[in-house]
Amino acid sequence: MSETAVTRSWFLQFIKDGKKQGVDLGFGGDALFTNTITMDMLQPYTTVGKDVQHLFGDARVLPFKDQTLDYVYSSHLIEDFAVEEVEAVLREWIRVIRVGGYLLLAFPNIEKYNAFCVSRGQGTNQAHRNMDLNINWMVTFVAAHFPEMQFVSDTFDEPYRCGVAFKRITPSE
Repeated sequence: MSETAVTRSWFLQFIKDGKKQGVDLGFGGDALFTNTITMDMLQPYTTVGKDVQHLFGDARVLPFKDQTLDYVYSSHLIEDFAVEEVEAVLREWIRVIRVGGYLLLAFPNIEKYNAFCVSRGQGTNQAHRNMDLNINWMVTFVAAHFPEMQFVSDTFDEPYRCGVAFKRITPSE
């Protein structure tokens, strides 16, 4: 089962109207919703579903005009960027969200994820580059760097999954 399948129902509360337009970054084969634009690398890191991939490319450079989408959703991608890259990556994702739209992120609590892996005798994901990532880190980071975004809600789904939602309240300064 994909990580999106596990968290989809929680994110649904922010996208109640099926007419909303958004993008699923690093989608891996299981789109958030049927009308979501899906984007991943030419050679996706993983494929856990059979949904169609619409766009191919790097999530650091989005092919959308400023403030044109109702939401940007990313599941288990942000942890693959180094801390030094996160501000630029989130700035690009936020750039395309219209006022009133959402930044929806699913990611692991790295400390709990690593402990979970150890408890099961399996290796950790070597693509993870932000070793401090958890809900508190993300909420604090977004608040410090993006005044146009307001924290709305979070969830923690054992054993290690996090979900956060931020709403764009003003245009970028």
